Amino acid sequence: MDLECLTSTENQTEFSTILIPSFPLFSIILKIVIPSLIFLLFWHYYQCHFTSVAKKINRFPGVPYIPFIGSFAAVRTLLDGRYELWKTKRKYLNPGLSKVMNADFLQVFHHQLKYLMAVLEEKCVTGEEFHIDGMFGKFTTGAGFTTILDWPVPINIFDKKSLPGFYEAFQTAAHLAGHPVVNLWFSFRPLWHLAGYEKKMRLAFATMRKYLNQEVQPYFYLMEELPPIKICLDLSEISVIQERMKCMNILYTKCTDPDEIFHQILNILAAAVDSTDFVLCEAFIFLAQNPDIQKKAYEEARRVIGDNYDVVMRSEDVSRLTYIAMVLKETMRIIPPVPALVRKVMEEMDVGNGLVIPKNTNVFIPLLTVHHDPKVYPKPGEFIPERFLPENVLNRHRYSYLPFSAGERICIGEKYVMPQMKFVVAKILYKYEILTKMKKPLEKTEVQYMPFSKYKDGLSIQLKRRLA
Repeated sequence: MDLECLTSTENQTEFSTILIPSFPLFSIILKIVIPSLIFLLFWHYYQCHFTSVAKKINRFPGVPYIPFIGSFAAVRTLLDGRYELWKTKRKYLNPGLSKVMNADFLQVFHHQLKYLMAVLEEKCVTGEEFHIDGMFGKFTTGAGFTTILDWPVPINIFDKKSLPGFYEAFQTAAHLAGHPVVNLWFSFRPLWHLAGYEKKMRLAFATMRKYLNQEVQPYFYLMEELPPIKICLDLSEISVIQERMKCMNILYTKCTDPDEIFHQILNILAAAVDSTDFVLCEAFIFLAQNPDIQKKAYEEARRVIGDNYDVVMRSEDVSRLTYIAMVLKETMRIIPPVPALVRKVMEEMDVGNGLVIPKNTNVFIPLLTVHHDPKVYPKPGEFIPERFLPENVLNRHRYSYLPFSAGERICIGEKYVMPQMKFVVAKILYKYEILTKMKKPLEKTEVQYMPFSKYKDGLSIQLKRRLA
């Protein structure tokens, strides 16, 4: 039987009949039983291999090693779900992102804004629509290096010569970390390896370690022997005040293990960068689609900043951006930066209506459902910042809005990212009118969660310079 004969439809059917008997039992064995056995063999190998590797890697007996991320990310950082360990870490990291640091942080935001505005000005000159995804992430990464890590020199992530490869590696790692969550096939480690994701993750981590371990660490060892120093940022100077330490200083006084410091840094940066990038991109699209709302936000920015655009905003100035704050809150209500919260019920809980949640149950809280409850938010699909006027907030349950979670486990970076986002929105609206061709409603645009929210096809805007 030659090849030409086999390629015809008629002969293919005849040939398959010869190889595969028509009785059902053989078909079931071939299509179901054999693949199941192969899967079980792979799974057995995976479990045996995984257990032996985990014992070698995990230095914490009794605590499981988490695939793709590692034991440190789960056990030694703020990702740790166990209350006492989490509480300790939260307590010592809180001061590094507290409100008292805002004066220092705002100077850094002001400096980093120059790099972002230079890119936006180029886009404005062309007059064309452009994708804004990642732009605010680069701004936030640069700001994070100076504010959170206390990096000794200015960082311009928009310049490829500055920390080459770091931002790309950071994005790759963040994307891959969420991959097994949205595609359960890749929770099966052999498939994760075969897809090449293990290699990509290792390369991304190696790139990030190169900067965070080799360059930051010696700087902080040096700081132990020196009095407070000053970091020069062009004409402005930011004092490194040891009484009000930033996160990196705190980590080097509380931790001795480089791996713990590395993963703590990544967790803090990841929470600050990707979520902020998504919210700002989304906010500018909503502003472009709602000119009346954009006008109110612009007028507030103009009123607070005044005639001197280049002045460094103070904490009091940012606090006066109340309408812009409502715009950002409504943005996070419509599509939250994280899709859900997960909590473990430590004691049996009666939630009413005959429903009792057993002890040790993991509870999944879908934020999109919570934020779109029509009983709480009439016309939930519409963009209405006034929902967050003080009198309206008082009439709602405090847990009806959870973009930063709530209670003891509220996001550690809330007091850091909200002033940053208000600052960026005010400064950009001051200079540019935001336009877009994207149609409403935005919430019907496909969103991916890997692990933070991200629009699959990106978001596009156009800038028009405002007349003074």
